[in-house]
Amino acid sequence: MAQDYPRDEFDEIASEGGPVGAHRAPRPWWTRLLPPLIAFLAAGLVALLLATWLWNPTGDDEPAPTPTTTVTPAQSPEPSPSVTPSTTPSATPEPSVTPSPTETAEPEPEILYDAQVHVRN
Repeated sequence: MAQDYPRDEFDEIASEGGPVGAHRAPRPWWTRLLPPLIAFLAAGLVALLLATWLWNPTGDDEPAPTPTTTVTPAQSPEPSPSVTPSTTPSATPEPSVTPSPTETAEPEPEILYDAQVHVRN
């Protein structure tokens, strides 16, 4: 028993063609594979750039030069034989010679490569 209904706006849309309702045309396989592939490639590129930047921040392979200091021993003041003590007091006091403290270079510590290390929590 068929019933005739008058044509409405939905009948006009259906007669134009295209998918009806929830039915859609099947998508090609590459459209489903492309978004995750692009995401994995982008994440790998970011990880590579980040690792390169962290392991080689200056861009050169040579180690940085370390400054060296040389310590020369200061000469001790020797009294000159031409100075004679005077018995008359002078108006200006003579500067007294005080020895300056000298820096002694510390010997480098000996590294024990065979030392055993135990870590206890």
